[in-house]
Amino acid sequence: MNPETMRKVAAERLRERARRIGVIRRSVIAGAVATFVLAWGLALSDQLAHGTKTDPTDTTTADTGTLAFSGDDDGDDEESDEGIVASPPTVAPTPAPLTTSQS
Repeated sequence: MNPETMRKVAAERLRERARRIGVIRRSVIAGAVATFVLAWGLALSDQLAHGTKTDPTDTTTADTGTLAFSGDDDGDDEESDEGIVASPPTVAPTPAPLTTSQS
């Protein structure tokens, strides 16, 4: 092989290598962007759907009020609503004030 042909083959191989590197680089960037968008989308949709950030260890629930029976059950089958009393909903405690270095 003469040197001119070898230079052309080497240049072609370098162009092909650069093309493959570009394809790999673009696919890695696209995957990273897609993962970022998906993660933020799930986080924001969860926060928007519930109004607050959810915590898996949070056991508090919203209490809208309960019905309690106050009266004695003497066994008769009278239909009366006199003994049913609605209790008011429980009020959630207010959060502590947020203090930052700029406060």
